[in-house]
Amino acid sequence: MIRPRVVLFDFDGTLADTFPRVERLLPRLARELRFRCPPSGEIRDLRELPVGRILSSLGIAPWKVPLVLWRARALLAVDPEPISLFPGISELLGMLDAAEVEWAILTSNSPSLVRTTLRKSGVPEPGWLEAGLGLHSKAKLLRRMAERFGVERADLLFVSDETRDVDAARKAQVPMVSVSWGYSSPSALERAGAGEVIGTVVQLAARILAQPVDLQDVGDGVTNRE
Repeated sequence: MIRPRVVLFDFDGTLADTFPRVERLLPRLARELRFRCPPSGEIRDLRELPVGRILSSLGIAPWKVPLVLWRARALLAVDPEPISLFPGISELLGMLDAAEVEWAILTSNSPSLVRTTLRKSGVPEPGWLEAGLGLHSKAKLLRRMAERFGVERADLLFVSDETRDVDAARKAQVPMVSVSWGYSSPSALERAGAGEVIGTVVQLAARILAQPVDLQDVGDGVTNRE
């Protein structure tokens, strides 16, 4: 297994546990923008679906998606509940810096929220932060990242938790690993064609660094969201 030269991370559900805040703000978002708010017992079932079917299930028309994303970012930015990185993520990012592996964040969230979350966890700025992306804009960006970092696409590694990103990486021909603890379930990721679904931060660290990682270096990490 070859160590990538640049690691591209998704933020929500991959590095940061934003799900509890999103779930709490969802009723207000649905009320304001007039789409169906799923009951709490349905949230787990939605994790099994690709993004298009989730939007259809909630009654969110394609034209309304940018508005939903904009309003969601605004609500997340002012919500007083702090956002935390998943256990072991700050240690993992520190290990990448120590190993001189460059890393970047590609996210639909706001840059200020990402920077605040990283700073509170004692994590330095990434080598690149691309924020405010739409739901379907990552494929083109992934194709450009190799040029921005001066490497071949094969030298990149994209790490994400969502089925839509599996498709984006495939279209961009960028290597990818999926993590099981985010918004899409492991089974949904596998159905989407994810080649690697990783279950803990320790396994992710070992995959990126292409070497065994001591559990004490990154803590216990996280496992599948129930």
